[in-house]
Amino acid sequence: MGRVVKTFFAVLSSVGAATLCLGADPSPESFNARAMAMGGAVTSLAGKTVTARANPASIAPERGYFAGATYLTRQVDQLDAIGVNIVDNNTAPIAGAFNYLRVVTTGESEEVGLSLAAGTGGYYWGATGRFAHTRKDRKADWDSAFVGDVGMLIVRDSGLRLGLVGRDLFTSYKPLEGRVAFGVSYDFELGLTASTDYVRYLDRGAADGTTYHFGLEWTPGQTPWTMRAGYMNDRVNREKHLSGGLGWSNQRINFDYCLRQNMDASSDIVHVLSFTTPF
Repeated sequence: MGRVVKTFFAVLSSVGAATLCLGADPSPESFNARAMAMGGAVTSLAGKTVTARANPASIAPERGYFAGATYLTRQVDQLDAIGVNIVDNNTAPIAGAFNYLRVVTTGESEEVGLSLAAGTGGYYWGATGRFAHTRKDRKADWDSAFVGDVGMLIVRDSGLRLGLVGRDLFTSYKPLEGRVAFGVSYDFELGLTASTDYVRYLDRGAADGTTYHFGLEWTPGQTPWTMRAGYMNDRVNREKHLSGGLGWSNQRINFDYCLRQNMDASSDIVHVLSFTTPF
C-alpha cells in the first residue's frame, strides 16, 4: 500500500512546469480537498462538513457534531483561501451548519452562511442563507448582498444517491451567478465511489453556461487511506482541470489533500488541505 501511495504522489507532483497565464478561481462549493479532488462532483455526496457549501441537504443524513477547516492556495500567486464549517445534527431534528469562507486574489471576497436541513427515510431537504461581499481590488469599495441556496438529496440503500441544488439564488448580485446543479453518485463494491455533476448557469446559454464534473474515490479495505481523482470541463471559463488527492482517517480525524491542474495552463496548480473531526 505504501508503494501505491508514493506512486500516486509522484504522478501528481510531476504535472506541468511551464509558465502560462492563470485561469479562473475554483468555485466556492469546491473549496474542500475531497470536493476538489473529485472534480467538484459532490452535489450528491453526504459527508459531515465536506459538502455543506455544495448542497445544504447533505448535512442531514449523518447525526453528530462536526467541525472542518480548509486552506487553499495556488502554486504561483493570486489565490489563498480559508474555510470553516461547523455542523450540529445532534441537538435537534433539524441539522444546522455555520459556513465561513474568505478568498484573496487580486481582490477579496468573504461570505458567512447558515444552513438548515432535515429529512427521513433517505429523503433530505436543506436551505442556506448567506451574506456575501467582495471587492475587485484592495482599494475598491465592498459590494454586499444576501443570497441563498436550496437543495435536496436522495439516498438509497443500494448505494445510489441523487442531488439537486439551486445555488446563489434570490439576488441580482453581479459577482455571483445563479445556477442549478444535478448530481448522481454510486457506491460500488471494494470501496469504490463514482460521482458526476452537471451544472447550468441560469443567465447564460447552453454553449457557454455549463460545467461537467466527474470524480472517483477508492478506499482499499482495512486501510486508513483513500485515493481520489477527478475531471472538470468548465465551459463558462473555457477551462479543463484534472485533480487528484489522498485522504487519511482513523475513524475520528480526517485529513485530506488535493492537487488540481489546469490542463491549458500548466502553472495554474492549486493545492488544498482539509481537516474534519467530530467534537
